[in-house]
Amino acid sequence: MVDIIEELVTLASQKDNDSKAKILLMKDQLVQILKLPPDSSNPALSPRQFLLDQKLLPEVVLLTKLVNNMLLEKLQGRSCSLKQESICAQWRATYPNIELKYAYLDAMERCFQDAGWKVVYDKPGYSESYDAYFTFSIK
Repeated sequence: MVDIIEELVTLASQKDNDSKAKILLMKDQLVQILKLPPDSSNPALSPRQFLLDQKLLPEVVLLTKLVNNMLLEKLQGRSCSLKQESICAQWRATYPNIELKYAYLDAMERCFQDAGWKVVYDKPGYSESYDAYFTFSIK
């Protein structure tokens, strides 16, 4: 059933605003009818739970899920750094028809912080030259 909810979110992100609103309303009604419990199978983060608890754009939920999967693959120890360009490249490969707006990265960062992660974003200053990156640490 969780897969159906996630499919509705994905479908909504690909539609115009009116269709998106109708699909998300159906999803919310379905969740209320089924009274879905929080997803505890994912130890790092449950993006689906964010969608249930907060009114996030479907694209932010998809980005949070994507970054969560990247963390699950790369996290060793208590922290992990992900280059912003790696996140963007993974987004383009996974969702080629959905534009990634940089505001989604800010919202994704807040989602992880709200879930208990310490997230630090670093980008090069005026005279510096390195890739921008996020560092995710377990508190």
